[in-house]
Amino acid sequence: MRSKFKYRQKPLHQLTPDELRVQAEARFRKTEQQKADAPLAMREYREAEQVLRDRTARLRAERLARETSGKQ
Repeated sequence: MRSKFKYRQKPLHQLTPDELRVQAEARFRKTEQQKADAPLAMREYREAEQVLRDRTARLRAERLARETSGKQ
């Protein structure tokens, strides 16, 4: 059976200290990059939410206008 973790060639207890350090540094860099990207990602998420709310409000207003004009 193949391991789903293709990047790890040896079990953790068999890694040398240098290999462990390299992996730890890679995890640290990834975490730091995610922290740096978080504000931008959150801003993009909120902007997309606002676009959706604006579109929904516009469509609702159009629908209500159609329904109102149809009743008269």
